[in-house]
Amino acid sequence: MAQRKRRARRSRGRILAYLDPEAKNQALLELVRRFALREGCEVLALSVVRELPWYARVGGRRAKQIRGALEDAARQALDRDAAFLEAEGVRVRKQVRWGRPFEVIIREVLRRRTQLVLKTAHPDARGEAQLFGSTAMHLFRKCPAPVCAVKPRRATRLRRVLAAIDPSKPTSGEVDLNADILEWAQRLATDEQAELHVCHAFAIEGEHLLRNRIPQAEYREYLREVTARVTGGMEDALAGLGLSLDDPRVHLLKGDPARLIPRLVEEQKIDLLVMGSVARSGVPGLLIGNTAERMLRSVDCSVLTLKPEGFVSPVAPPD
Repeated sequence: MAQRKRRARRSRGRILAYLDPEAKNQALLELVRRFALREGCEVLALSVVRELPWYARVGGRRAKQIRGALEDAARQALDRDAAFLEAEGVRVRKQVRWGRPFEVIIREVLRRRTQLVLKTAHPDARGEAQLFGSTAMHLFRKCPAPVCAVKPRRATRLRRVLAAIDPSKPTSGEVDLNADILEWAQRLATDEQAELHVCHAFAIEGEHLLRNRIPQAEYREYLREVTARVTGGMEDALAGLGLSLDDPRVHLLKGDPARLIPRLVEEQKIDLLVMGSVARSGVPGLLIGNTAERMLRSVDCSVLTLKPEGFVSPVAPPD
């Protein structure tokens, strides 16, 4: 198996916590507090006031009043949330900005050294059944820093963390994103005193088409060979974790990942899923893999997504 490059662990930097004044942020604040105190880093508490749509815009003094009222409401909510962090000893810098939230967040990430972006997960105004609204999905696709969308819940520690990896993907010369996924998952599981689970779900391309088109002995041998390669890759990935394929916390699933991993999350009562959201690096416009997109639209837990090294955000950097 080709040797895979491993990315050097990022140095400590600022956490960016996006605090939507209309979201229930308590679970997010608890996680931000614990992470910031462990890492000894500053938190940028950011609130973004969305520009009014064209049909709600007015001119003159009324426009100034409306803009001022919206900004005051956002600042009051931000002050309240930041006060919780400051009372716990977290260093906080507050900022209220105008614009589209995902663009403001990504430009702030590009402007400063940002270790992690966190936000509360909640559906957007369209009322879709999925947990993640449009801002979270934009960040999953386009933000170069790790993005954690935290499901609202009672403010308790994480109990179970699941790392979803694909050990078959990296080839010679590529950075192993799996190593980052496992490092973040293990780090958070250790810090949160949570149980670490690891999974890989794989589908064998053309399996049903081949079943009746080649001799059965060759068909079975083909399935054995593919499964052996996947099993070997999984064993290599687990080597540094003290886990084996026999461990009940390791899940090797055969089938559609976008269907099986959300089911696993539900069955194992997973609190946080750590996964990659982009298949290739350095390609503007290649924002998210189809499997990751479908998974994010089905999963019902907090999610931390990582990008490959060299990912280029399509959002323009600040001047």
